[in-house]
Amino acid sequence: TVAAEFRKTLLERFYRRSTKTGKATRPAVRRTRPINIFDQTQAERGRCLVAILLRHPDLLRDTEEAFTTLTLTPAMARLRDAMLHASERNELDSTALLTHLNASGALEEAAQALSSAPYPLPACSHADAMPADAEAGWWELFGLLNKSRLDEELSAASRAFEECPNEATQRRLIALRTAQN
Repeated sequence: TVAAEFRKTLLERFYRRSTKTGKATRPAVRRTRPINIFDQTQAERGRCLVAILLRHPDLLRDTEEAFTTLTLTPAMARLRDAMLHASERNELDSTALLTHLNASGALEEAAQALSSAPYPLPACSHADAMPADAEAGWWELFGLLNKSRLDEELSAASRAFEECPNEATQRRLIALRTAQN
């Protein structure tokens, strides 16, 4: 009974409003611009990749070529350039890298990359993560950003391992295969 009364009242209101103007009117619907979640996700993955390399800059040797091809937000791209410049000077520990970034004016971008906002960073980007875990996590995120590039990196790592089967090439090949899987 109550539902019927509500329905009746709402219909009366609707028709009362529509008869004043002579035609049925709809309440105005405010449309907002849809947020492109894919772009936000890709930007966040890029931030995580940069954070991993800030905490584990020794991985730059193995990931530098792939790292330079990533499409990042402008702030993360500036930070990437500063990090690559520091790696050319062989500053490959986290403290020395952060000191260099401070001197080059990229400390704000580094703080943004290492912050837990808008989302917490993955465990592989923490300072206490094992280097193998950090590398595997880096390649996994890279694969999510760029599947075709991951396949190219995997075939190059496979050739490198066939040519020179050592621990470093094997570790890289395993990390890339795990990321692909």
